[in-house]
Amino acid sequence: RTPAQAAFLAAWERATGSARIPVPPAAAQGYDSMLLLAAAIRQAGSLEGPRIREALENLDAEVAGVIMRYRRPFSPDNHETLLRARQIHLGEIRDGAVVFAHEATPDQTGP
Repeated sequence: RTPAQAAFLAAWERATGSARIPVPPAAAQGYDSMLLLAAAIRQAGSLEGPRIREALENLDAEVAGVIMRYRRPFSPDNHETLLRARQIHLGEIRDGAVVFAHEATPDQTGP
């Protein structure tokens, strides 16, 4: 686990009183989306939509998310953060633990 993942899981458990997340991918993706939005708002210095979009498309700060580390995840003509098959994790539950189809690299980074 990365520090960002550990912090997310600890915050979830504090907030809900349960270590179980009903839909982990949705929770992690939503959390990362808010981290990216917060970084864009800081960069834009504004809550105006066009300025936030401009900041998202030209994000200067690297964002350490739960899913991955985001480095300039968007551009004016690309609004998808996942660009390579290795960024998508496929696994199954075996004996109560997730077993991934392939091992993640130490720093699973985005674009």
